[in-house]
Amino acid sequence: MLLFAGAGQMASAAAVILANSPNANGQPNTNANLPATFGDNVSLAAPGSAVFATSAGVVGVTGTPDIGLTWSATGGSSANAWQSHAWTNAGGGALQMDGSQLNSTYSITFTPTATTGVVLGGFNFIGDTNNDSYQYRVDVVNLMTSQTVFTASTDLWTTNRSLGFNNAPAVNIDYTGELGVAYRMDLVRIGGTGTDGSTAGSSPVDIAIDNLRFDQVPEPSRVILLGLAALACVGRRGKLRVRS
Repeated sequence: MLLFAGAGQMASAAAVILANSPNANGQPNTNANLPATFGDNVSLAAPGSAVFATSAGVVGVTGTPDIGLTWSATGGSSANAWQSHAWTNAGGGALQMDGSQLNSTYSITFTPTATTGVVLGGFNFIGDTNNDSYQYRVDVVNLMTSQTVFTASTDLWTTNRSLGFNNAPAVNIDYTGELGVAYRMDLVRIGGTGTDGSTAGSSPVDIAIDNLRFDQVPEPSRVILLGLAALACVGRRGKLRVRS
């Protein structure tokens, strides 16, 4: 199931989109739309560790070189798109859902190679203006079967910019997909108000996510090779014991 936790309670992953460097290291400037394939095939910290953080994954694969990303949005206002933004209370930057309003959906599709599986870790919401309130549903959809494999809703929360991530919750998904199958993560705004007290539908506001975590499971050939290497090591240790 999807788990919602307090701000900052995030586990590690092979690739994390920090988005802490607007207008530098390949990240768009503040309020500029993200490229549709932002975060594709991240294998190194380049184009800058402030943008992406990578580490060894399940079996030592650095980052997510076999996972492609696609960013899309429907039903918002303004630019109706994912944008880069310098959110200071998110470590220097975040991934903004521009003009979020009631029933708008902002999506990220994770597409693996045929011999790789997607591992969805999670992310942190971050609110905008003090006293704005938000509620979201997070869906994960298998694009081969069109089935929603996970869904859950956050509690309604109110922005407080004196707190970490402006008082927004962390989302822990921890779902491993099938090899070769793409998954789409939908963030659907289902409630909240603007600072003027109007409903989310008539008072669109900006909100963002930060520290998007994902990983990949290795292709079968890599698993086999690692297994054989492990067996070889065990065999060598056994021989050494006999000789001693």
